Amino acid sequence: MKFLRALIFGTFIFIGAAAAGAQTKLTFSSITSPSAIAYAADSGSSGTGSVTVQNKTTTSASYFFTCKTEVSARIATSGSNSITYHVYKSGVTPLATILPWSYNLTYNDVLYGTVARNASATHYYDIAVDAGHWVPAGTYTDTIEFELDRGVPGQNNLQGSKTTSIAIQVEPTIGLALLTAGTSYVAGALSTNLDFGTLAAGNTQSVNAVVRSNASWALSITASSGGNLKYTSGTGEVFQIPYSLYFNGSTSPTSLAAGSATLLSNQSWTSAGDQSYQLKFVIGAFDIVDPGTYSDAVTVQLTAN
Repeated sequence: MKFLRALIFGTFIFIGAAAAGAQTKLTFSSITSPSAIAYAADSGSSGTGSVTVQNKTTTSASYFFTCKTEVSARIATSGSNSITYHVYKSGVTPLATILPWSYNLTYNDVLYGTVARNASATHYYDIAVDAGHWVPAGTYTDTIEFELDRGVPGQNNLQGSKTTSIAIQVEPTIGLALLTAGTSYVAGALSTNLDFGTLAAGNTQSVNAVVRSNASWALSITASSGGNLKYTSGTGEVFQIPYSLYFNGSTSPTSLAAGSATLLSNQSWTSAGDQSYQLKFVIGAFDIVDPGTYSDAVTVQLTAN
């Protein structure tokens, strides 16, 4: 008997989806900028923004953020005017500047951490403007860039970068001080007494109106007795002695007959800092008057246009 051996061949087709390759880079997922930073020259100011890293790799990972914008280029502008600012690590004392990759970086110079798999981490930075910048009022803007690296400072393993805009709102600031000649601006020096001693025609007394303003401004004066020193006797009779105002070296007096006068109008911001203007008061001729103390109240007003 012959045996027949059947060979059966089968073909198997394997069907399935290949697993996607695991992500190998960290994700620079977001950056926020501070709200508009309101700046006053006397106090300085700051605002806080954030950067966020997301880890979709298979393991936890160390990382750090740098601020790519060079330190010398951290300048916000408004037209042809500019103001410098700092980028600091938020909440750190003493202040720590976030540096670009071009520096020999340490942990003190960057925002850093370790992020677990499938997790994210957010860090905060401050945009700070020092007190003392004297620039015109307005909105100053700039764009800064942060970079995310994997690893530790000193390793260059760039994962991504993002930019954000910043805005510094320089508030209008005006100030007036009434001071003796040669005295620098003193905040709050808003009153003074000019004592002519025994009154005689030609007697003079002076005071300087020192103006500080980063916006356009005007200066005016009001004399409550219209350019006269007055004295009321015990019987109620009013005596007066005239005086004249000579403004800032002028040889012609400024009339106070109407009770007030504009000294300067539509002046530009005081780019040189404080500006000083002399107010010289000169006693005019007068007839015989009752003895007593003669006075007037004079108000100097600085107004932002």
